[in-house]
Amino acid sequence: TTIIAMKYDSGIILAGDSRVTIEDDIINRFADKITKIRKNVFCCRSGAESDTHAIIQRATFHLSLLSLESNKEPPIKMAANLFHELCYKNRESLECGIICAGWDEVDGFQIYDIPFDGMCVAQPYAVAGSGSQYVSSYVDFHFNGENMSREKCMELSTNAVTLGIHRDGSSGGAVRIIDVTKDTHDSKILYHEQLLKFSSYAI
Repeated sequence: TTIIAMKYDSGIILAGDSRVTIEDDIINRFADKITKIRKNVFCCRSGAESDTHAIIQRATFHLSLLSLESNKEPPIKMAANLFHELCYKNRESLECGIICAGWDEVDGFQIYDIPFDGMCVAQPYAVAGSGSQYVSSYVDFHFNGENMSREKCMELSTNAVTLGIHRDGSSGGAVRIIDVTKDTHDSKILYHEQLLKFSSYAI
């Protein structure tokens, strides 16, 4: 798995590969590792497939109840803290890493990285999954701050995931991308043929 979330001047780009493996076996070549939790809350997931689904379902249930009680969408920090609590309490039995991202009226665009141990860190971009060891330094070098344009952010995110696909045996398939803005989100999928041009830039 290679997943990434990155801020730009008016939104957040989420991107991830689509391969799911168990040991050396590929069990799904077209998985969706980016999940919409609420209208304003999105997450990328890495780890054991069943564990991440369990955490996502639990978080979705709790955030839906909170939204009904307050009659408004939950703050991103609240969603991230919920993931932090779920991952930390179950760290001995579940293998689950989450990148929680979105927009709210209080703090604007936010990205929180919640790794397997349940730590929760806010940052302008986050890279996770087994492929992150191959792409983190690439993103560190090329990320130019939160004032990047949408096009540059999209290109860097796609390059990073493509690099992870080329280097990490547990990453592969297509690249799914979601562009999250204040009021909307747009998604697209880049298949193998479309990734060839990005791989030449990334490698």
